[in-house]
Amino acid sequence: MRYASSWAIYLILFGCGAGEREARTDLPQVAGALVIAYRPDSADTFVANRPDSVIALDWLREVTRTHHIALEAKTYPYGTLIERIGPRQNGDGGYWLYKVNGRMVPKSSDAHTVAWSDTVTFFFDER
Repeated sequence: MRYASSWAIYLILFGCGAGEREARTDLPQVAGALVIAYRPDSADTFVANRPDSVIALDWLREVTRTHHIALEAKTYPYGTLIERIGPRQNGDGGYWLYKVNGRMVPKSSDAHTVAWSDTVTFFFDER
């Protein structure tokens, strides 16, 4: 278990094996998860005990800082755009988007507050 500021964060890797796409059910039940999906078949899930609510982008920044994952974002008048997470950068055949509880959110990640029990997924959309 790793500790970063007041959040207890630990890393669960899933989806890295061939065809393994379901989360394990024998893991401790901790509310809230941030998922970084680099490809449809590969994702890192960060489960955290954290305050009741947090801005989606702030949670991503904390997780990437704590785990030494590259993060690049650019602020525009309409909000902040994620340009790179880890090895995947916008323009490499796709771009970064995010969902909360499996649904697209109609605002940028710097303007959306997520609840304690929400699952936030940043994913590289290859179209």
